[in-house]
Parts: sequence; structure tokens; C-alpha cells
Amino acid sequence: MARLKTLTRSLLLTLLLAGIDGLLATNAWAIKKCQDSEGNWHYGDFAVHACSQSKITTLDARGNITEEQEAPLTDQEKQAQAEALRLEKEQLAKETDQREERNRILSIYETEADIERQRDNQLYSVQSNIDVTKAYIKSLKDRQATNKTKTAAITNSVLKQQSEADGVELMDKLTSADKQLLDLYQQKKNVEMKFERELDLYRELRNSEE
Repeated sequence: MARLKTLTRSLLLTLLLAGIDGLLATNAWAIKKCQDSEGNWHYGDFAVHACSQSKITTLDARGNITEEQEAPLTDQEKQAQAEALRLEKEQLAKETDQREERNRILSIYETEADIERQRDNQLYSVQSNIDVTKAYIKSLKDRQATNKTKTAAITNSVLKQQSEADGVELMDKLTSADKQLLDLYQQKKNVEMKFERELDLYRELRNSEE
């Protein structure tokens, strides 16, 4: 009888320990905790809702960290991230363009004299157009002066009206020619700047190879 009680007691103890272990295993579920923006701590399922914008830490039943979920990015952080990505893409595109420009220059020119000769040819062409346009503008101004004198001397209203119309047409042509001349001067400046840059880059590339 005493032996039976001892066995019964041992069996109950075993079941009790098994129940505790099972309870601990069951309690190994995710216990979440987080600290909100005001510094308050939240635990359990409420932490997921209370700290939707904060870092959430998941603990096991013994308090060990099993998972950490970083706080989602704020709108400001998202904008900063997008801006950083945009700048990175711009920098990569710039480096690609520079590399292609270097390869282009080295493939076209063998010496500095080649660059200078190409520059002089383009400048000569632009300067020729400038000279032609300036001569055209001078002729328009001469015709305009003649037209003013002629118009002032005309007494017939019909002829006078026609001469005035000719004067307006000359003025339109002169305005257009003046604009063309300004564009040509800018074109000449662009050519000078372009070949100055290419000469500098060519020298830099050649020096780096030595």
C-alpha cells in the first residue's frame, strides 16, 4: 500500500513537471515590447498597435530577444533616402559621361595639334558666317537710310505708304540679322570653350599615361 502511494506520488509529480514544461513551451510565444515616441513602454499585442512607428522587440518566455523589427521610415526619412538615391544616380551618370568623353577624345585625336587644327577650322567657318552677316547688316542699314530719305521726299500718299511698308520690312530683316549675329558670336565662344576643355582633358589623359 505504501509502495502504491509512493508510485502515485511520483506519477503526479511527473505529470505536474510535464505540465509546467508544457506551459513554459506554450508561453514561448512572441512577447512584444516597444517604446513609443514619448518614452513609454508597451508590451504584448498592444505594443504592435501602440508603437506602429517605433522599433518592436520580440522576447521569448525567458526574456531573451528573438526578433527585432526596426521602426518604419518617416516621410522625411523616405524623402532623404529618395534624394540620396537620385544624387547617386546623377553621380554615376556623370562619371559615365566623363569616361565616354575621355574615350572619344583619345579615339579622335592623336596629338594636341589635331585638336588645335580642328578648333581653327571650326572657328574659321563661324568667323566667315559672322563676316557675311555683318556685311548683310551694313547693306540693310544703308538701304534703310536710303528708304528714310526717299520716304520723306515722297508726296504721293500711295507711293509714300508703299515706301513706309518697305521700311518696316527692312527693319524686320535688320532685327533678324542682328539676332543671327549674336547667335554666331555665341557659337564662336562655344567652340573656343569646347576645344579649350578638350585640350585640357587630352593633356590630362596623356600625362596620366606617362
